[in-house]
Amino acid sequence: MDRADWLEFTEALVKAGRAAYRASQSRSVDAVVEVTDQLNDACDNCHAVYRDAGAEGRGVGADRCRQDP
Repeated sequence: MDRADWLEFTEALVKAGRAAYRASQSRSVDAVVEVTDQLNDACDNCHAVYRDAGAEGRGVGADRCRQDP
């Protein structure tokens, strides 16, 4: 994918996922709770562009996340 925003969103998701994994390994509920906003924000930011918003010639829902051939 050559879209800079897509790369930024996926990097944020990877970072949040790694933080969530580390928190889960600590077996601390508090540590997991601390990263939930980071994970949720990473998903929401991408979905606002690639899932929820309309665009010319593109589908809605999961179809918006598919790369054009």
